Formats: sequence, C-alpha cells, structure tokens
Amino acid sequence: MVGFTTCIDISTLPTDMEGFYATNNQFQKRGPKGFIQVKVLDDDKLYVRVDLPGVPDDAVHHRVDAVRQKVVFFSAVAFNDGYEKQGVREYSGTAGLGCDCCEITGVDAKMKDGVLRMILSRVKVKDHDTKCTHTVPPFTGKSGRRVEEHPFVVKGRKRAFVGEPTADGGLFFAVDVPGVGDGDVEVLANESEIKFTAEVKNVFEHDESAGRLYLGSIDTSWSGDSAASLLSHYNITGAVNFGVLKVLITPRPNTGAKTTSFSRMSKAGSNSSGNKSHGSSGSGVPRNSPPVPRNRFQKSGSQAVYEVKETEDTVIYRVDLPGCPASDLQYWVDGNNVHFFADEPAMSEYDHDGRKYGGTMVFNPVAYDVSGAKAKLRDGVLWITVPKVAGVNIKLTVVEKMLNCKITKDDVGIYATNNQFQKAGPKGFIHVKVLENDSLYVRVDLPGVPDDGVRHRVDAVRKKLVFFSGQTPDGNRREGVREYSGSAGLGCDCCEITGVDAKMKDGVLRMIVSRVKVKDHDNKCTNTVPPNAGKSGRHLEDHPFVVKGRKGAFVGVPLPGDGLYFAVDIPGVRGDDVEVLANEQQVKFYAEVKNVYEHDEGGGRVYLGCVNSRSSSSDPPPSILTQRLAYDAEFGVLKIVIAPRPNNTSSD
Repeated sequence: MVGFTTCIDISTLPTDMEGFYATNNQFQKRGPKGFIQVKVLDDDKLYVRVDLPGVPDDAVHHRVDAVRQKVVFFSAVAFNDGYEKQGVREYSGTAGLGCDCCEITGVDAKMKDGVLRMILSRVKVKDHDTKCTHTVPPFTGKSGRRVEEHPFVVKGRKRAFVGEPTADGGLFFAVDVPGVGDGDVEVLANESEIKFTAEVKNVFEHDESAGRLYLGSIDTSWSGDSAASLLSHYNITGAVNFGVLKVLITPRPNTGAKTTSFSRMSKAGSNSSGNKSHGSSGSGVPRNSPPVPRNRFQKSGSQAVYEVKETEDTVIYRVDLPGCPASDLQYWVDGNNVHFFADEPAMSEYDHDGRKYGGTMVFNPVAYDVSGAKAKLRDGVLWITVPKVAGVNIKLTVVEKMLNCKITKDDVGIYATNNQFQKAGPKGFIHVKVLENDSLYVRVDLPGVPDDGVRHRVDAVRKKLVFFSGQTPDGNRREGVREYSGSAGLGCDCCEITGVDAKMKDGVLRMIVSRVKVKDHDNKCTNTVPPNAGKSGRHLEDHPFVVKGRKGAFVGVPLPGDGLYFAVDIPGVRGDDVEVLANEQQVKFYAEVKNVYEHDEGGGRVYLGCVNSRSSSSDPPPSILTQRLAYDAEFGVLKIVIAPRPNNTSSD
C-alpha cells in the first residue's frame, strides 16, 4: 500500500459566488461570526468572546492594563498533541474600551471548549450624557470569499484547518470548532471521504444568534492513495478537545477486502477538565484523547460499554444497559435498521431519575439478513444477533446512531398510516382535542405550505367550523403545486366559535379555537369534527385535505442520466433537524421534531427511511457517492436530488 504522501487543502476555495458564511472559519455554517466579539450589555458592562481553539480550560491568562485601565490583555498556549508540524499554537491579544471616559474595574473570565468569555465591569471617570458604546476591537465578524488568519495567533497554525501526512503513511487532520463539546460532534467515513458535523449545543447567554454549526468534508483521494479504501485499509479515530476536532487515519495491518458501505467513525471522547495526562502517542488516537469509558470497579472481561463480535454465521452486538429490566426493552427491525430502547426506573429514595438508553444500528444488507435480527436483555446487558448471508464474505460495517427520543414499536404494520416513514410522535393528518379551558386545539399537517401561505375563516352562519386552505409555492417543476382545503371544529349544537388563534410553522397548522355556550346544559361538550383519526395499520392513507397534487407522503421522479428526485413529507421538522447519509446505492435520512408544541401528544415526531438507487438500463446503477447529491428541508418537506456529475471526475 502506497500510503498518504501529501495533504492538499482545497477547503479555502469558496464553492459559490457568495463565498463563506464566516471568513474566520470556512466550515462554519451558522451562528456568531468572527474570531472576537465585543459588545455593550444592558447593565453597561462589556461582553467579550474570543475564540482560542486548542487552549485547555485552565490555561488562559488575563490582566488589566494597570496604567490606563482601558484594555484587558489575554494570552494562552494550546495543548501540545505532537501532530501539528507548525508546532504549538500560542495566542496573545487585547480587548476592552474604546473611549476616554471609562475605566475597567473588574474582569470575570471563563474558558470553555476553546472559547474565552469575559464580562468587563467599568465605571465612568468623565461625566457625559451619552451612553458609551465604543469598544476595541469593534465586532468584525463577516462573510466573504477569503478565509482570514487568526489575528491573535503569534506562533503556530493561524487557520482553522490543517492536514498532515504521518510517518507511517497515514493522515492527521485538525479542524477548529470553538465552542463545541465532545458529545456534539459526529464524524462519518466512506471509501475516500471524512465528513463531520459539529454543533454548539450550550449557547452562552450573551452570544448573538443560535449556536454555531460546522459542516465539512475531507476528500482523501487528493492525498496520494486513491486506490485504497479508507474503510478497509485504515483505522480511523477522532476526538474533540478544547474546541478542536482531530482525526487520525492510520494504516491497518493485514487489510481485508474492499467494502462499499458507509461507517460511523469510532470516537475516542475528550477530557475538558484540563488534566494533562492524555495517553500515549503510539495508541493510534490523538494524544489528547482519554481511554475508552469503562467501569473502574470491573476486575475482568471486556471493559467496553459495547462491542461487536463475529462468528462463522452470525454477528453479535453487546450493549451495556445497566439498571434496565428485561420487560422494558423495545426493539424492532426497519429495513436495514435495528432500533432499541430501554429505560432504567427512577428511584426517588436515592434521588435517581433513571437512565435512558436508545439507538439504531444500520447493517449492510449485502452481508447480513437483518430481517432475522433478535434482541434479548438479560441482567442489564442487551444482546443483538444478526445472521450472515451465506456465501458473502465482506468486512463488517455497522453504523451506530444514538437517538435522544422515545420510539415505540407497533406490531400491526405501519406506525402511522398517514406517513410510512414516521416512527414516533402524534399520528394522523389532523388532531382535534378539547383543552382544560374548554377551547379546542387543532393540529393539521399541510406539508409544503409556507408559514404565511395558509388562510382560515369561521363559518359565518352556524359558527361551528373553521375552514382552512393553503398552497405550496410555484416553481417545483418536478411534482407541481399541492393545494389543501378542509375544515375542523365543533361537533355539537350547543356552542359557537368566537375566535381563532392560528399559526403555521414547518408545514403544520395549529389553531386554538375559542368557543362559548349558546345552549345551557350541565355536561361538558367534547364532540369535535373530525375526531382524532391517527392510527397504525397495514395500509397507507391519502391526505384527506389535498384537493390538487400529490396525496401520499412520498414521491420519486427519475431524472435524466439515472438521476433521481424524491420528496418526503416530514411535517413539524425544521431544516436544521434533518440528517442525510449516503452509501454506494442508498440514501438514508433521519428527521426529528425538536420543538414540541405544548398541546401535541406523544412527544416529537421522528421520521426514518431510505431510498435505493435505480438504473434505467440493464446495467447496475452508478454509485451515489460518485454523483451529485443535494438536499433541502423546508416547510415540512425533505427534497433530495441525485444527479450525474459532469464528466464524473470529482467529489463534493
């Protein structure tokens, strides 16, 4: 095997005319821009945010200018992992007041996940009537076509990315993801590419806009060993420490056959406590990665919390679920996926809320008969067995995905007959229920309709029903416009509607319908139109309110050159809460409703599914990984396009 001999950084080249979202980091897609931010708070204090990726939480120093008391000097040294050839990064800079009327009286500083945050107290020494808003430096975060160097790096790497070949023919990558904790990074690998997603989940109160989001991919085919598969020829390990994602690719001894599946990277975890004892350099894991989590009281046997073993005809997956009774295990097979959930009971006498476990394993259907999967929970250990396909001998590729929602199994067919991809949450196209204040809550799925594209009115004669209608935007030439029209409201003759508070969001119309009694009686009126009809079953339903266009939750349209367009209804899901994965012949998606409305029953909806590639000729379909794949989720509809790449010579 040749091994990797170089690393070409093409990430600094913008991929569209608008350039980069944030010129401080080519991988940032959302959140506050800029290496530094200084702003005046409501109480006249200054808030300073400085990105210092790689610096441990206890390794930053700061002091106030003792003469003028206008600025704070800060400095720090990043953790030395020994992999970056440019050496250890050192930072030095200043921030503070840009006026001559105030002085700094105190600094409250905190370093976390590669970000220094300071609250500067100040006092006026020259009196004036205007509020002083001048700061040093001004907030300079911006978009553009050129990636900036870090202004406070005085030694070492100044950009957000570095890639270095290692002495053993492997590769080392480092990507700055300041503000991101260890548990908030996901890394995927296919034959020649490493993809990562990192998100700041804990947004500090003074940071502007939502948490930062970093997305990117590293194409190793540029690095000298295009013939070798990452999955079959290399070990891939990764860790996030102090706001830096580090990935190490090392040659695997005795490499096996080539695989064409996709695999989730093993993640070594991180230690943000500042402890400098981070393991040895010869382990194949970046040296700032701690050992795999284990039970320090265990005296023998495997200490991994989960492991995979293969026999001649079966793969066995062990997962530790301590505290969970066998009766609470829920598992089921969905295509190539094996889902499981189990909860540990709460114990109030020990002030213990109970631990919750859940996940999904995606198996390669070429090698494994997933339909024959069995699961058993015994003494707090989950055992999953999946038979192998006879005569097939390829490398084991299993994708583990942790789910933070509760999914329940239904043995009577499809979980929700309104949508074959829905696996959890409220069922049905519409839900009408009576609230405690006697108002009605109406939830109607209108996927594809913009937030301002719905209309509603109350029946002016009887005042019993609310009529609603909506339309998807024009311009989707692949499936046309969908139009909706329907009604919901009272099923009694004793009340009248007095008002409607309606809101359309992410393809779901929600209405609070106020009413008043016009005929007096003692019983509480609970009749509604229609009743909640959400159900499970073996037959899919058409959308009852679609009067024009697609009535099913899914559509697939062939495109020229063995391309494919498909759309999936995922009402209630925001665009940021969708994940799409691809391997040679499949596109898999996962979508979850994170913002659950207060009156929705059953928690947030979850949608899971996959679409197989097809060929218009007798030849096998081309690999999806060699084609262009783009997706967008808006107004509760996920749209994916797979199209041939011009000349098919490069990879996105």
